[in-house]
Amino acid sequence: MSQQKTCKQCSAEFIIEDEDLAFYKKISPTFDGKTFEIPPPELCPQCRIRTKLAFRNESKFFKIESALSGKSLISQCSPECRFTIYGQDEWDSDAWDPMEYGRDFDPSKPFLKQLEELNLSVPMPHASLAPDNENSKFIGNASGAKDCYLISNSTGAEKCMYGVGLWRSKDCVDCYKIYNCENCYEVTIGYNSYSCFYSQNIHNCSESYFLDSCVGCRNCFGCANLNNKQYWAYNKPSSKEEIEKIISDFSSSSEKRLQIAQKAKNFIKDQPKKFSQISSSDDSTGNYLDHCKNVKESFFVTEAENVKYSTNLSESSKDIFDCCFVGMRMDKVYQAVTVGLGVSNLISCSYVYSDCGNIFYSVYCIHGCNDLFGCVGLRHKQYCVLNKQYSKEDYEKLVARIVEHMQKTGEWGQFLPISFSHFGYNDSLASYFFPISKEEAKKINANWTEGNYNLKFEGEFYTPSELISTFNPKKNPKAEAEIQKALAGTLKCKETARPFKIISAEIIFYIRNNLPLPEIHPEVRQSKRFLLCNRFKLYTRQCMCEEQGHNHEGRCKNEFETTYAPDRPERVYCEKCYQKAVL
Repeated sequence: MSQQKTCKQCSAEFIIEDEDLAFYKKISPTFDGKTFEIPPPELCPQCRIRTKLAFRNESKFFKIESALSGKSLISQCSPECRFTIYGQDEWDSDAWDPMEYGRDFDPSKPFLKQLEELNLSVPMPHASLAPDNENSKFIGNASGAKDCYLISNSTGAEKCMYGVGLWRSKDCVDCYKIYNCENCYEVTIGYNSYSCFYSQNIHNCSESYFLDSCVGCRNCFGCANLNNKQYWAYNKPSSKEEIEKIISDFSSSSEKRLQIAQKAKNFIKDQPKKFSQISSSDDSTGNYLDHCKNVKESFFVTEAENVKYSTNLSESSKDIFDCCFVGMRMDKVYQAVTVGLGVSNLISCSYVYSDCGNIFYSVYCIHGCNDLFGCVGLRHKQYCVLNKQYSKEDYEKLVARIVEHMQKTGEWGQFLPISFSHFGYNDSLASYFFPISKEEAKKINANWTEGNYNLKFEGEFYTPSELISTFNPKKNPKAEAEIQKALAGTLKCKETARPFKIISAEIIFYIRNNLPLPEIHPEVRQSKRFLLCNRFKLYTRQCMCEEQGHNHEGRCKNEFETTYAPDRPERVYCEKCYQKAVL
């Protein structure tokens, strides 16, 4: 039977469904011949997802020093990080042994307290990077990157800058969650698109500006909810010459740019919104779901089955509850963040990936680890507890004792405490989707970055227009070399006054696409893109379409679950009414 519960953190009421209870029973592990059932969570879905997002930093980078060699590193961990940080090449080397930090289980103390002490002592790499990245030092959570700068959570990106969630994309700047895109700027949620600018929710579009929820559109400007159109402006047929004139006017001056951009944004804001972005999915609720089956209350999930309360899952995953940032080929994973690539049977883990299985309450255990409980920083290990090696028989008996202990302390089945995160709450993804004050963060024992680590530059600041006029490769063939030599960081954010770097490849990109140099710090720009995506929460609403013929009040009766909160101004339509509105 379903259960009504009260969140221990925010006091919100929430329901444990029958299917949730069935899942917890399904994944309950057996140690030493005894099955230990997973209890229902003590926190509501919103607090659970917030905790996991606090384990991810997607947009902030800091200059720190390796605790091993003292060499300078660019890391997503701040200088205030409580944890021991090595350079990734050092962490991957034989210069240290994580098993040397092993310790015995102490039944007189809570187990998670013992794990936290281990977690603080075992070194962590300064960034989570695959070995196949090339000429892309200032990145995080990335693989297959080539000639990239300040990107994170990306795979196969080339010549990309200031982006998060870039998959197999090239020459893209200031983008968030794009797939197979090229030469795009300020695109949030884009698929298979080329030369698109200031757009959101686009599929197979090209050479367009200010699009929202468009598919197969070319040479369009300021449009929403269009399919397979060319030369349209503000949702009306136009001509090639008219589109070129709009773009020319848009690029002619900063005043014109602001004026036309605001007109396009206002027009798009007034267009109806689809209640959710769900495609080719059965029996599923959430947002941005593609080829899913029985995926509930989840967001940004592709090719998955039997998933709930999760976000950012990709390809061939099954039986996943309460997880964030899960990679390919996952099976039976509960309460985890940043795990993936052929992993199965995980409970309460962070940063576990690459063919691992049967791992519980562990952090940064990778590359073929199996049968671990409460371990940190291990590779190719089996039958370990608190970084100590045991025989299979002794491992089973000890883990059974520990779980019984955790059942008594109320720790069993719960996720890692938020204090385990390597990032300050104000540096993490949680701060964008669940903003709280420093005082509120301390109440939930979250870390907080106190210092101001803005980069400091000597000399004069340039304005964007001065840079463009001085270092324009169209006028000066030696411009690129001069930029590389002379400029290391010369702009000041007009919103925060923070200085920020600009690099030669970036300026060339702006000039090539007739775009202005940015006037806002990259972190601020990324925060605005995060906020273009709705929060990870569903609301029950009624369709707002008022087309005649629905009922005596002239309004559709269909209800749905959507991420658009009831107090938001958008006109939100059900699937049927939205499809009628698409041009």
